[in-house]
Amino acid sequence: GGLAGSLVTLKIGLSNFKLSKQSLKQQRIINKMNLRNAKKINDQNLKAEVVVKSRMEWIKDVREMSNRFITLHAKQLSNINFLIYYSNDFNNYQTKMFIETQNANTNQNLNGFKNIDFYKAESDKIVQEITNLDKEFNDYFIEFSKINFEFFNYFPAVNVDGTENTDNLEITTKLENCIKSIDKLKVKWQNEIQKEHLNKDVNDYLSGVNEIGQDFRKDIEETSIDIDIFSDAITKYLKKEWEKVKRIE
Repeated sequence: GGLAGSLVTLKIGLSNFKLSKQSLKQQRIINKMNLRNAKKINDQNLKAEVVVKSRMEWIKDVREMSNRFITLHAKQLSNINFLIYYSNDFNNYQTKMFIETQNANTNQNLNGFKNIDFYKAESDKIVQEITNLDKEFNDYFIEFSKINFEFFNYFPAVNVDGTENTDNLEITTKLENCIKSIDKLKVKWQNEIQKEHLNKDVNDYLSGVNEIGQDFRKDIEETSIDIDIFSDAITKYLKKEWEKVKRIE
């Protein structure tokens, strides 16, 4: 009975060993599959994280570029307004100086000569202010060109497959419209200065030289509308990009 019992025990042991071996093999396969799946999930998570980070960096860059451009545009518009203001101020001092010169020469008025010196000094200051503003305007225009170039890199008009990217083209066109409208204002100011402030003789000033600025109101309004349109377009674009990030997360 003992031998038979031992054989039965051995058979059961061998069966258990075979089952254990098979179970280990299955477990190894399951573990491998789990590892593979875990790696796949981890890779997907990493890719998603990279995409999210990359898109967030993109959003940050576009927002920073846009803010720089909008700030610069506001400064340029302010410079235009100052150029108009100083130009009219210069004209007023010149007119007063010519009137005082005539009166002083006629009446030999010493106070009149003092006033002439004052008006001339003020005119010289204004000329310097206008010169500084003009230089600043040109420097800012160079910055405009740099930002414009950056935008064209971030928003290419043509896709990889050669088709036109209408969304990108819309944004860059709106940006260019803002730059063109500011440039148009500057050119108009220069033309008005030539017409109203330069090449004038004494009689022109004594009869009254027209102030510049009234004709600029419509152009300034249009320029302000252009920057609002661009700002709205960028806000919508960034909102759309942010929604994409949230969907990936």
